[in-house]
Amino acid sequence: MSSGKSIPGQYLGPLNGIRALVNSSDGTRIIISTQRTSVGVRVYVLDAQRTISAMDCLAGPGHTGQITAIDFSPDGKSIVSGSGDSTLCVWDPINGQLILGPLSGHTGYIEFVRYSPDGNRILSCSWDRSLRQWDAQTGSPILANNQIMVTSASLSWRDHPRFVSAVYSPDSGHIATISKAASVSVWDSGTGEMIAGPMLGEGGGKSIEYSADGTILITGWEDGTVRAWNAQNGQLISCIAPQGVLHADAVAFSSDQSHNVISQVDPPAMYQRKTQTGEHVLGPFEGHTGRINSVQFSRDGTRIVSGSWDKTVHIWDAQTGASIFGPLKGHTKFVKCVAYSPDGAYAASGSQERTIRIWDARVRSDGHSNKVDWVLNEDGWVVDAESRRLIWVPPDLRKSLMWPRNTALISRDGYVRLNFDGALVGEYWANRSSN
Repeated sequence: MSSGKSIPGQYLGPLNGIRALVNSSDGTRIIISTQRTSVGVRVYVLDAQRTISAMDCLAGPGHTGQITAIDFSPDGKSIVSGSGDSTLCVWDPINGQLILGPLSGHTGYIEFVRYSPDGNRILSCSWDRSLRQWDAQTGSPILANNQIMVTSASLSWRDHPRFVSAVYSPDSGHIATISKAASVSVWDSGTGEMIAGPMLGEGGGKSIEYSADGTILITGWEDGTVRAWNAQNGQLISCIAPQGVLHADAVAFSSDQSHNVISQVDPPAMYQRKTQTGEHVLGPFEGHTGRINSVQFSRDGTRIVSGSWDKTVHIWDAQTGASIFGPLKGHTKFVKCVAYSPDGAYAASGSQERTIRIWDARVRSDGHSNKVDWVLNEDGWVVDAESRRLIWVPPDLRKSLMWPRNTALISRDGYVRLNFDGALVGEYWANRSSN
């Protein structure tokens, strides 16, 4: 960029509304940010010979608050999210497009969301102490005038009790809930009537699952205890205390309930246990440097995904405890929730910075990708595996940047995708420049 002459053959336009134009640090490249009506923002990086990359930053509707809960549909074709803004949204996990929402009705922070086994309904739990159901195809509320409520009439509640998790029975006919105030209840999903409970535990509830035949409820608690209940009459079947004193951030069960994974608060650590005995079989899992907010098994029980205050996601081997992928970076604030797709091919993470990232969780046998692998440094420079600078990303775009294992990024602020296909880097750049 030393002559000031027009570069032949590099006509990009027309460019609607150039928003920013800046030189690279070595003066050989120009970065142009433009506004295009069809795609939102497009960022070009030019050298004297060619366009190195074009980044699309697509903006759209969505949540205005942090992402607090996510779940994949049973067929894996949609993902529902709950937010601190009290709404739900349904998204296409492939292209990140909004399918339904924002769905309004709750008046408080969304604690938990989940699809019914048949995929026709969505459950949501909120800090407003209600549980609501939604039609997964239309977004219409179900039982709008008779939603399930935590009320003082059913128990002497304390510490502002609320539902923290809920699950449909295998036939979708019942809903089981667990609350912050140590109670478990079973409800008729069609009428909202309580049919069993409240069954009382101790401490705050964390998670709840049905057995495959729908006859037993397995519950995880803040103190690390696991309790099993008769789902028909509410009778306590077993109570397995943890090994030692625990304060759990998250508890998740494998699909057959034979194992559970628990994250403790202090010191931050994650362990896998046998559900029936409480025996530790793996852990602590090493990798996260902050509290682990959310954990989930893959459906086949071979993988575990976790999200942390350290802003990263890890995918673990549930048989060995080894990290398969991670730390997966990209979030700029703490990760609040994680979920696995039904086929185990993808994992999703929701963060305080209002984004959902979809991660490729597959282990390939075809070697490394032919694309340039890169990371984003703290100073904003994207560098390759040999620490060569490729492009600088402005601070306001970093939370929207799609990292190498991201297949989609869902955000009200849009996304930025880097494309280095055909880029001339290092000696290839030098050879081209000398010609």
